[in-house]
Amino acid sequence: MLQRYSPGLPIVLVLLAYLLGDVAERVHAGAEQPDRDAVKREFLDVAERITAGTNRYWGRATTSNLRRRLENSGMRPFERVEVLVELSLSELRHGQTAAALTHVDKALTMLRQRERGAGPDPRLGDAIVRTLRTRGLAYMRLSVPASRGSAPSCRT
Repeated sequence: MLQRYSPGLPIVLVLLAYLLGDVAERVHAGAEQPDRDAVKREFLDVAERITAGTNRYWGRATTSNLRRRLENSGMRPFERVEVLVELSLSELRHGQTAAALTHVDKALTMLRQRERGAGPDPRLGDAIVRTLRTRGLAYMRLSVPASRGSAPSCRT
């Protein structure tokens, strides 16, 4: 199959690649450079929109909305626990570990009071498991910065 091609084909391909590369460099050299200040402003505008929005990882609106929902005094206990756990998870995403621990501990206290005072409730077990899982995640997050560099394998 290789015998069909002429022996000069590789040379032609190399010359063609060289010429196309040279043309591309000339076109690129003549192009205008973007205004760095305009690019920076655009980047900061996008960052502000993402932070102010409901983006799962960067947006702060979800956390603010959950805090507003907690101010509602007519909320049922299980609904309040769900909001506290969601708020804790949102705060953990944004690195607010202390606030997350405060909210998840408050949710756990409410569930334990409910467990002692009320009869059997099928929602109680699931709520306790979810709250304890969130609390474990918060304590794990709390321990990560403290352990960096302290293990023998981290030392040089």
